[in-house]
This record gives sequence, C-alpha cells and structure tokens, in this order.
Amino acid sequence: MSDIQIISDFDNRLLQRRELSLRVPYTNKKTPKKEEAVQILSTFLKADPSLISLRRISPIFGKQESVINARVYEDANQLKKIETINKKLKKKAEAAPQQAAK
Repeated sequence: MSDIQIISDFDNRLLQRRELSLRVPYTNKKTPKKEEAVQILSTFLKADPSLISLRRISPIFGKQESVINARVYEDANQLKKIETINKKLKKKAEAAPQQAAK
C-alpha cells in the first residue's frame, strides 16, 4: 500500500470532487479489476468505496504497475448527478427488480 504514488491531485470545488491520478504497483499479480482497484483506493485515501468513480486503469508496458485515474466525490447525491451509468450496468439494474417480482 505504501508504494502507491499520487501523480496528480486536483480538488474540483465546482463539482465537489477530487480528481486523482495514482501509480499503483502490483508484484506477481495481474492488473487489478475495477472492484479491486476501488478497494485499494478506498483504503489508501480513507474514502467510502461507494463515492469513488474509476475512469481508467492503464497498465504501464513492461512494468508491473498501472496508472489509475479516479474521482472521489464528497457525497452520493453529487456522484449520481454527474456520473453516467454504462449500458451494461443499467440493463442489469433494470433486470434485477423484474426478476425479483417473478
């Protein structure tokens, strides 16, 4: 955990969020999945995982590390107001209540 480096940290007051770029090493492992990356960032930044929005995980060629671009929101309302949900997750969310009703 202590090997994580913050490349850039921008406090966007207008949108009530922090925009971060971090360099995350991982030895003898593959590139972390989004869920794993959110957990790593939440422990490193001491933030609620539900308020973290990952933009991109970019592995660095030839090294066992990635650059993670993320946004950490101050509250859930601001997150819902600004972030969009991709089609796959939206379909899954719409299908869940219908399956529960059956």
